[in-house]
Amino acid sequence: MFNSVALDVVIGLVFIYLLYSLLVTVIGEIVSTWLGLRSKVLYEAINRMLTDSFAKNDSVGSSIKLLVRKALSRKEYKPATFAQKFYEYPSIKYLSKLEAVKHKFTESQLPSYLSAENFATTIVNMLKERGAGTSVSEQIDYCLRFNTFQIQPETLKQLTNLFNDSGRDELLFQKKLESWFDDTMDRASGWYKRKIQWILFFSGFVIAIIFNVDSIAITQKLSADKAAREKVISMAVHSCDSSSQSSGYILNDNFSDSQTSAKYKTLLAEADRANMVMGIGWDNVPDSKIGFGKYMFNAKLPFRALNPFTSNFWGLVITAIALSLGAPFWFDLLRKLVSIRGTGVKPEKKSVFQVEEKSTEFLRPSNEVLNRIYKPLDPEIIEEARKELQTTTGVWSVEFGYIKSGSEKFKAIEVNVQDISVQKNAEKKLGKEFKSVPVNYIINNEPVTNDLTGGAEVGNLTRVNGFGAMGCLLRKNESDKTYFLSCWHVLKGDTAWRTNTGNNDLIANGNDNIIGYLVDGALTDNFDIGIGEFSSQGSYSGFNKSQNITRGWRRLTISDALNETEVTFKSKQSNKQNAVIYNETVSKSILYADGNTYLLKDLFSIVKYKVDGAMVAPAENGDSGAVVIDNAGFPLGIIIASDSKFSYAVKFSNFMGANAPYSDYSVLV
Repeated sequence: MFNSVALDVVIGLVFIYLLYSLLVTVIGEIVSTWLGLRSKVLYEAINRMLTDSFAKNDSVGSSIKLLVRKALSRKEYKPATFAQKFYEYPSIKYLSKLEAVKHKFTESQLPSYLSAENFATTIVNMLKERGAGTSVSEQIDYCLRFNTFQIQPETLKQLTNLFNDSGRDELLFQKKLESWFDDTMDRASGWYKRKIQWILFFSGFVIAIIFNVDSIAITQKLSADKAAREKVISMAVHSCDSSSQSSGYILNDNFSDSQTSAKYKTLLAEADRANMVMGIGWDNVPDSKIGFGKYMFNAKLPFRALNPFTSNFWGLVITAIALSLGAPFWFDLLRKLVSIRGTGVKPEKKSVFQVEEKSTEFLRPSNEVLNRIYKPLDPEIIEEARKELQTTTGVWSVEFGYIKSGSEKFKAIEVNVQDISVQKNAEKKLGKEFKSVPVNYIINNEPVTNDLTGGAEVGNLTRVNGFGAMGCLLRKNESDKTYFLSCWHVLKGDTAWRTNTGNNDLIANGNDNIIGYLVDGALTDNFDIGIGEFSSQGSYSGFNKSQNITRGWRRLTISDALNETEVTFKSKQSNKQNAVIYNETVSKSILYADGNTYLLKDLFSIVKYKVDGAMVAPAENGDSGAVVIDNAGFPLGIIIASDSKFSYAVKFSNFMGANAPYSDYSVLV
C-alpha cells in the first residue's frame, strides 16, 4: 500500500543487517561461551547482591601492616562471603559445568543461567539450616537475628528487611527474594550487553570485511538497481513470514553444540543468496598484489578496505556498528517496516524460554525428644516467682534448680542473690517454700565470661577480648580440613558480637604467630561458640586425644544433674580440672567484654565441692572455650562464664545437633 524507493532501500538494508547480525550473534555466542562471559556476569550480579562493598583503608597504620605482612610472606586471609557460600551450596554447585574443568583458562565452571525460584529457594534453605526452631519461619528469623551465617552487615540488613516486609512468612519471603533477583537480573542483562557489545562489533567488522558488506555500496546498489531491490524485498518479506524460524536464532540464548553448526551453515547459505542478488563480495574485485621481499601473492582483500581514507572502509565500519546492535533489534525493525509497506506479517508465536530446574528441598531430620526421668516443675510457678522478685535489687536469677540434702537432690526453685541482705528481702516475698515447692537461695556473684587478658591458649590478633582455651578439633562435612572450637567472645576481633566485622587472624599463647582464622560462629540466645580453621593443617593433630575425647558429643539428661555426673576439662594452663554437673538446664544473664549483659538460655552448670561441702566455680579466667568431657570420653559442652559458685557451659546439642545452626560440623575422633 505504501511503496517508495527510499522505503524499499531501507528495508533491503535492514534485511542485510539482520542476516549478517544473525551470523554475528552465533559467533558472539560461541565467543562469550568460550570466555564464560554469561557465568561471570551472573556471578558479578550475585556477588553484588550478597556481598557488602568495603571502602579501602588507606591509613598509615593499615599500610604498615600490609608491608609487614608482605615482608613476612604472610597472606591476608579473607573469610568466605555469603555469595561464595551461596555458590558452594549443592543446589547451585551442581549446576556448574563438568567439562569446564578441562578448560579452566577459558570457560567458567560457574553456572551460566539461574532461575529466580532456584535463587530464592537456595537462600531460604541456607538460612533455615543455620537457624533453630520448629518452623521454617522461626529458623530463618533465628539465623538473621543472631547472624549465625556471619553475613556482612549491609546484606544482612537487606535480607532482614525483606523478611520483615514479608510478615515473617517464609513463602512471601521467598517471593520477595525472587523479585529482588529479577530486578537485579534486569540490570545484569545491561551489564552483559555492554560487555558483549565489543565482541559483536569486532565480529561484525571481521564479517563485513570477509563478505565485503559495505553499507555505502549496498545503499547505492539498491537505489540504482530495481531488479536487485525487488528480489531483496521479496527475501525480506519471506524472512518475516517465517518468523518462528528466525526467532529461534534470535530469542533463544541457549546454543547447544549440535545446533550451532546447523545454524551456522543455514546462515551462510542465506548470505550467499543475498550476495548473489546484491553482487557484494570480493569475486568481482580485482586481485591485489602483496609482496614479502622477492615473493609476491595475489589476494582478494584490497588494501583500500582497511584504508580509512576510502569510502569502502567507512562502509564496513558502518556495517560493523549496525551488526553490533544485535539481531533482535533488526528483526523487530524489519517487521515494522514491512508492515508499513503494507505486506503484512503472520502473528508470531511467543517464544518459550528455558529456565533452570527448581532446586530440591533439602530436608533435615526433626529434633529428638528428650525423655525426662521425672515430671518437671510447672513453668508457671517459676514465672510467678520471677514476678514476685522482679523489683528486688540484687537478685541475679530465678529458675529451676535443686536442693541438696546429703547425697540426694530434689527439685526446687533456685534463687541466686548478691548477698545475705538481698536473700532476706527475697525470703520475705517467697519464703522457704513457694506454691508448695521448696526455694533454695544461693549467695552468688554476677556471671561473667571466663576470658583472660593474656597467657591463655588462643585468641584474636587484636587482643580486644582477651584469651581463652582451645576446646577441641572438628571436622566439617565434605571437607578434609581441620577446625577448632572455642568461644565466639574469645575468637572475635571486636565486640560487635552479631556482625562479621573485625580481624579474623587467630594466635596462640600470646605471641603473634597466626595459627588459624575465624571462619564460623555466633553469639545467640543459647550458645556462644567460635570456629577457627588452622593455617597449617598438621597443627594440634593429637589435641583431642590428649583431652581424652574418644567419642562424639552426646546430649545431657536430667540424670546427669540428679546423679552429678563427673566431668573434666583442661584449664588455661592445660591442667586437668575435675567437676560435677549441678544443673542440666539454666538461663543466665552474662556480663561480656563490651559492658553489656546477654541472656543465654539452656546452658548447663558445673560445680566443684570443697572438703567442707562448700560450692565453688571450677573454671577461672582464661578457661572460656574449654570443653567439658565426661568419664566415658563424650564431649558435653564448652565453658563460657562463671560466677562464685558455678561455671556455665554451652551444650553441644544447641549448636551441633540436628536442625542446629552448625550441624555440618562434628567432633574429630
